[in-house]
Amino acid sequence: MTDGFLPAARALGCEVTILTDRPERHPSAVPCDVRDPRALIDTIEHLGRPDAIFSNSDHLQTETALAADYFGLPGKDWRACAAAKNKFLMRRRLREAGVEQVFSVRLGPGDPVPSQVPYPVVLKPREGWPART
Repeated sequence: MTDGFLPAARALGCEVTILTDRPERHPSAVPCDVRDPRALIDTIEHLGRPDAIFSNSDHLQTETALAADYFGLPGKDWRACAAAKNKFLMRRRLREAGVEQVFSVRLGPGDPVPSQVPYPVVLKPREGWPART
């Protein structure tokens, strides 16, 4: 971002405004809860209608897509972004399309494991990776 995208955008004459939940890393940035699409949209609205909305974080693609859609800008479908980051949603989409044939089940904290789980089993968190202690 700092060494690639920002210098390239500036070289093209683009005005870039950085929104971040870590303003200490970018002193000229606008503080914003970028993980909350409502806060993101509200902050952008106060700044003025943008020509584009971009995120360099794959963790923020859904929020970015929702904000772009809100402002009528081109972007990814937010539903596809959400499914791509959520293993359960992606498996369901693949199953509905006739592609996925692997058994999967979504369990919440404390939920019992179904008795008819086919083995071997791969256990994964819904999103991201497990926390290490």
